[in-house]
Amino acid sequence: MYNTEINIKKIKKIFAISYCVIFLTFYCIIPVFFMGDSVDKTISETLGAITLLSVFGFLASFCINFFPNHKQKYLVINGDTFSKYVFIIYILVVLLIMVTAGELPILASLRGASQEDLFGLREDFLKDRKGFEIIFSYLITIIDSTFFPFVIVRAFFYKNKSRFLYLLVFVLYSISFLEKGYFLKIAIPVFFFLYYKSKNKKTYLLVSGGVILALISLMFLLSKFDAIDASRDEPFFSIYHIPATIFEAVVWRMVAVPVITAYQGLELFFSNEFHGEYLYGATSSLLSSIFGLERINFERALYQSQFGGSETGNANQFYLIEAFINYGYVGVFLFSFLLGKIVKDMINTKNIAIICIIPLLFYNLFSSGLIGNLLSNGYLFFYLMVIYVRFK
Repeated sequence: MYNTEINIKKIKKIFAISYCVIFLTFYCIIPVFFMGDSVDKTISETLGAITLLSVFGFLASFCINFFPNHKQKYLVINGDTFSKYVFIIYILVVLLIMVTAGELPILASLRGASQEDLFGLREDFLKDRKGFEIIFSYLITIIDSTFFPFVIVRAFFYKNKSRFLYLLVFVLYSISFLEKGYFLKIAIPVFFFLYYKSKNKKTYLLVSGGVILALISLMFLLSKFDAIDASRDEPFFSIYHIPATIFEAVVWRMVAVPVITAYQGLELFFSNEFHGEYLYGATSSLLSSIFGLERINFERALYQSQFGGSETGNANQFYLIEAFINYGYVGVFLFSFLLGKIVKDMINTKNIAIICIIPLLFYNLFSSGLIGNLLSNGYLFFYLMVIYVRFK
């Protein structure tokens, strides 16, 4: 797995360029130049400035060795045994979730349930759990956000006989509750692994890109996208825009929604509700408990400002918005610096399965905070594994 043929310098260059291009395009160029006259220029320029500072912080940590190298003692464990335990735990948690859930959204969709009914079933499936069942959401998120995708990619690298079983179980679970972006947790790492292994990379990009778009479109179809009554005529960069086709819906969700949500997050922060006063970690359940702060669910407040009252709805928020509303420009730089350190350490393992998780981390940060990804999505535990564990 620790392939000495991996060109570390080339991979670092690819990820450095990818971070700059992707985040600058979505959160600097688009909001400043393409969102039109309906937006507040001060807010869109603030979003652009935050992103520029982030690029500087990320590259500083990523490209400059601030921390001296030292000999590290590792815990060496059997990779196949580790994979089997992760798979067993994943199966057990999935079974617990399904047994304690009501009707599965996929079954409701197949019997012709309405879009409203499907939305309620998806909310009840994980988000609206009560009592001890709340832990199911945390357990499955920790496993399926990092460890199980790592196990699947590793299985494909070694051509493990269980690799297709692992992949099939993950895909079936993702389809079961019709969460359109869930299967990307495995599609993204596998996509990059197969790209790394492919001989004709241009052909692979075209074919695999088409497959991923087709699967996303299928999820939109199963979730009753066509049941939407497109009666509002809102611009493309509006949260109230209603796409006319499934293809437009996919593009709108991938391109417009992240930018709109980041912009509206800053707009809400500077509004009379928050007055632009930094929250100093209050958006995190753990940090607010440690520092005795009143917990502020900013993502839910943003969702409610967009769509009205909801006890479970949360807006997907760009990770630098979390950094800025909590700690200002200093937070933006430090969060980006920390991210650069994490990504660099993952690449330095020369473990292709670990490296393939980096694009998934970028994808998650595209729509959620760094604190939540580290503490709730399992990336802190995964990073500790990266630092202290080696597989044989």
